Amino acid sequence: MKNVYYLFTVCLLLSCTQSKHENRTREILSDKLTELQADFGLVVIMDNKGDIVSMVNLISDNGAYKEGSNEIFYTPRRIGTLFTPISMLIALNEISSTDIVDVGEGVLLLDQGTISDHNADRGGYGEITAKQVITFDSNVGIAKIISENYDSDKFIESIKNLGLDVEIGDIPLQWLACGYGVKISPISVLSFYSDIANNGSPEIKEMLQEVVKNGTGKPTESEVISIAGKSGTLNLEDKHEVSFCGYFPADNPKYTCLVIISNPKNGYPSGGLMAGSVFKEIANAISF
Repeated sequence: MKNVYYLFTVCLLLSCTQSKHENRTREILSDKLTELQADFGLVVIMDNKGDIVSMVNLISDNGAYKEGSNEIFYTPRRIGTLFTPISMLIALNEISSTDIVDVGEGVLLLDQGTISDHNADRGGYGEITAKQVITFDSNVGIAKIISENYDSDKFIESIKNLGLDVEIGDIPLQWLACGYGVKISPISVLSFYSDIANNGSPEIKEMLQEVVKNGTGKPTESEVISIAGKSGTLNLEDKHEVSFCGYFPADNPKYTCLVIISNPKNGYPSGGLMAGSVFKEIANAISF
């Protein structure tokens, strides 16, 4: 009888903790969506045992936000440059993180169109290391690395070998490396980053820390707790989605979190600034 009472007490405490996390997560996300006047946003948090501790999906309804269907967490969707650490993980079988990549002025002209870096209008990054390709979210850099070391068949096979819940379209290799033409469910994205956090490549972990310390995820840096992760952006015709996925504490991960915000109408769309600020506030709240 004592064992039954003990198990009931543990389950009750876990339920209360999950409810507390979810309520605070919902509050933080709702405030940011209202500020940005976004179409919808989602947050999902996983602990280092692989259990989901919070899952929130809010959709705009005449200026207010209501709960959406949990189906969205399991449905493959385009994730933009959150995909590039997956490409880099594959690339590290052929290159070193210290190898130099010349991204020039941040523009790569292809027969199918142009791949650009976010700072192409400011002259690009020039010569950077493979590590900095992730730090600075260089589409040109990851496109060059993958296309110089893989053909399409080999790269696609490498993606599938990672065991991701992924749909891959018929798209040129350079675009594929940047995450275009790829659909992955939010839960699968979260699981990938959680695996990196708890069992992953030291080189990728170092890159994700640098993103927050010195790269596009700088707005996510917290004075309360160390964070590692990757900012993401996705252009959808006249709309944008911004995102951040990562884990905390960076040196001893307890939680992995994914934030996606769709079509923010106020401010310049930025994964680090918009989704990253939600991530940081959640990390600060959960750490106490």
